[in-house]
Amino acid sequence: MASVPENTFNDTGLTPQTAYTYTVLAKDPNNNKSAQSAPITATTAAGPTGQFVLAAAGDIADQCTASSSECIHPKTAKVVDFINPVNVITMGDNQYDDALYSDFTKYFNTSWGRFKSIMQPSVGNHETYASPPYDGYHWYFGAIARPNGKRYYSWGTR
Repeated sequence: MASVPENTFNDTGLTPQTAYTYTVLAKDPNNNKSAQSAPITATTAAGPTGQFVLAAAGDIADQCTASSSECIHPKTAKVVDFINPVNVITMGDNQYDDALYSDFTKYFNTSWGRFKSIMQPSVGNHETYASPPYDGYHWYFGAIARPNGKRYYSWGTR
């Protein structure tokens, strides 16, 4: 039951996919009450099935480790842990300077590697500096580096 001084009422905090029944009992300035109205039922719409959180970053891992106070990629990985994304996308330059496979395993993998199962990587210019180009990127990311045999792709959320 709610009492409102206006002729409108806003019901908040409702549960999705739930029926609510309302009636109106009006009162004039002299405190004369009307008969109660016929009930009316309203059903709220379905709510979202879950929150979608995406983490995205580029220029990720340098040739440093968490023991160095100047090393940023372990710190940014902790931010990703905190936001708990459904997917992680990389926007290139995943591993500096030359995107060598040995650097991916020594640096990138120790911080951002834990997101590999939910990651959609993409290449940047530093991935081309390896010899042959993209070699470290392809070896490290495997099949997810070239969906459909291409370095570009689109994907749906999980």
